[in-house]
Amino acid sequence: RSHSMSDEDETTIALVGELPRSANQEAYESILGVYNRRSELVNGAPSYVKASGERYMLWHVSVWGWCVGFASDKGKPRGYIRLSSDKKRLEDAIGTWQVSPRGSWLDAPGLRLLRHVPPADEVSVVGERTRDQKDAEGRKRAI
Repeated sequence: RSHSMSDEDETTIALVGELPRSANQEAYESILGVYNRRSELVNGAPSYVKASGERYMLWHVSVWGWCVGFASDKGKPRGYIRLSSDKKRLEDAIGTWQVSPRGSWLDAPGLRLLRHVPPADEVSVVGERTRDQKDAEGRKRAI
């Protein structure tokens, strides 16, 4: 595949981590995981599609920021996970992801975006610790 995009644009990212206790982790397992960048822009920003099946997508909408939801809702302020940001590049967006288990938004500080994920159909990243965390734990033991 030829990539016309610049190298700094992420082509594969992963949304991983723990949800707040009041959210049902299992219900979100199908949403978390690896997303591949699509060639199509949505609302003038990059969009991403879930690597395993195309049911879920990630897109930017001005009133909310970045949202993850059903592909059929792409471009609208609808979804299950969001990151409030006016940045049109996901790489530049910082802040706390939020989830909406019961119609109201909750901060989910345990969720994080992994960048530079090796391209694969589906990498098993959900629930695994990142190498950084393992290194940090190793350092703690070494001190």
